[in-house]
Amino acid sequence: MGGYYLNNAQFRLLWVRASLQRLAPRTKTNPALVALDTLKDSGIVVDASSTEMWSILNNALDEMINWLSPVSKK
Repeated sequence: MGGYYLNNAQFRLLWVRASLQRLAPRTKTNPALVALDTLKDSGIVVDASSTEMWSILNNALDEMINWLSPVSKK
């Protein structure tokens, strides 16, 4: 069941990531978003590294929110 939620979060964040890259190309070098990009090709496997994957997804979400926030320090 955890794999469903990880895959869904990854799918949604990668969709937003593609849009964000078009709007703010300098996000291509952001470490949290680069880590998200590395998940794109590896896929999600529910095992001991699931917590690490969740952390990557969570960090990417935090960065995306910061970039979209009007008070963000870009």
